[in-house]
Amino acid sequence: MNPAETAGAMSTINGRMATDRNSAARRRARLERIADVREASRLLQDLAQPLGAREAVQTWIKRAAKSIDFDLVRAESIWREEARRIDAWEMDILRAAVRGKRRAK
Repeated sequence: MNPAETAGAMSTINGRMATDRNSAARRRARLERIADVREASRLLQDLAQPLGAREAVQTWIKRAAKSIDFDLVRAESIWREEARRIDAWEMDILRAAVRGKRRAK
């Protein structure tokens, strides 16, 4: 293999390695988003407590959304873990509300 071919082969290898690193970073970011959505869902469900046995799930979601002044559609997508992302300010509100509720007990 002449030097030109060797350089081309190395760039291909380096190109693949860079792509692998980028895809690994994308996977990590996606997993972090999933974890954020799950955490937000659990926090929202904590806010809806106590859950009445005869109440509909929609009632629980409305109670939780009202307690933190979230839009009902947004609260439902978080509750059902269907949200694509959770913004930092939303997590801050959820965490603060749950912390406040636990302190009130």
